[in-house]
Amino acid sequence: MRTLTDDEHALMRHVSMWGSDGYPIRQLSKGRWIWDNWRGVRGTPVIYKTKREATEAFERFMDVLRETYGAMRQREALAAQEAPC
Repeated sequence: MRTLTDDEHALMRHVSMWGSDGYPIRQLSKGRWIWDNWRGVRGTPVIYKTKREATEAFERFMDVLRETYGAMRQREALAAQEAPC
């Protein structure tokens, strides 16, 4: 299983501090929304018709990051328990 990059971890912290106000969603023009790049985290190449669609796509990505982070922490905890004292 992969680990988070520094930028992905920073994005998680940013979103946890700012909530949905910190989402990298922006409007290109009327009826055209994107999930933009944030530092080293690439946004999607898709143009969404509504802000809601772009937000939902970003939230699905954040769910994946949270699952990855949780699995990382769980592996670290197991390794710490197995380490000899």
